[in-house]
Amino acid sequence: MMKKLLSFLLAVFLAFTLIGIVSADMSSQTLIYDEAGLLSSNEKSKLEEEAQAIYKEHQFKSYLLIADSYDDVTQYTTDFFKRGKEDAILLIIGKSKDYRTICYKGKAKELLGDFWDTFIKGVYHSNSSWYDSAHRSLTAIAAKFGPLKRLVDEADLLSDAEEKDLLSKLDEISERQKCDLVIVTVKDLGGKTPEAFADDYFDYNGYGQGEDYSGLLLLLSMKERDWHITTTGYAIRAFTDAGLEYMSNRFVPKLSNGEYEQAFSSFAELSDKFLTQAKTDKPYDKGNLPKEPISWIWVPLSLGVGLVTAFVVVSSMAGQLKSVDPDVAATNYIVENSLTITQAEEKFLYKTIDKVARPKESKSSSGGSSTHTSSSGRTHGGAGGKF
Repeated sequence: MMKKLLSFLLAVFLAFTLIGIVSADMSSQTLIYDEAGLLSSNEKSKLEEEAQAIYKEHQFKSYLLIADSYDDVTQYTTDFFKRGKEDAILLIIGKSKDYRTICYKGKAKELLGDFWDTFIKGVYHSNSSWYDSAHRSLTAIAAKFGPLKRLVDEADLLSDAEEKDLLSKLDEISERQKCDLVIVTVKDLGGKTPEAFADDYFDYNGYGQGEDYSGLLLLLSMKERDWHITTTGYAIRAFTDAGLEYMSNRFVPKLSNGEYEQAFSSFAELSDKFLTQAKTDKPYDKGNLPKEPISWIWVPLSLGVGLVTAFVVVSSMAGQLKSVDPDVAATNYIVENSLTITQAEEKFLYKTIDKVARPKESKSSSGGSSTHTSSSGRTHGGAGGKF
């Protein structure tokens, strides 16, 4: 009997000891919790490393709980607010994604902004896996702390000097126009569509200026030979579908020829021009696209062609008149009394009316920008293709 009692007391002691250990881990170390068992051990370890790296570098704690039941919410939120006044966020997502809770401490709300709640809703209501969703949210948090790099050349297409000059140009245009201008090259898309990759890269890396996150990003993927432009905020209005087609017709041929620095510079300069035009309330669109300048070489060439053509025509006509002798009057050509009109009468026969249908304006000719919603919940415009 005494042995059973001792065993029972030992079990109770161990249970409370383990609870204490877990509680201690929650308060001082662990940042990622998966009560529903939806992450593999490897995925959980990777996310923990990301969250700990953010804390180590920026002293900002990013807690994530995948809750097995709603009872977990009260327990974790209570514990969260007992941990002092540290800068931190606690994100709780139900295992069926049917509920979510976001708690802020310190300067977390100020840092992440009012858009964060909508952002998280989009991230965790997408078709992405639990790991991808959590990774995206941590990536977005990390991006809030560092200076934005508007040129990311992962495919290594540019020399160091070219990168420096191009980045300087992108930064200058972005700051002056109050609209982020970004160029990203990658080796492959990792199974994503070009549109989804470009949208997510822009959204989850902290790009975009102002309350509407204005900006545009040019993506280049070397394996698939895809290019894609994504636009957000004010850039959706500034870069219409027709405008993006006009731009791509000018820089994509350079991409195809391997002239990457020239293509990216052309893209940057055109973007600057389009943003300036949009400020006049008449963005470049169908019927209002930039006029191509006439090259000076066409002026002398056109004059030369005109003079040669005129000389040939006049010479030909003059040659036909060499067999004709001049006469003082035309009476020699008239036969006297040869024309006699005996009766004159007019009759109406018919009339012909040609009808041409007036073309109706279709939606495709009305201009503007096509839009869609990205996985983060933001509205994007854009265009893309092969090079």
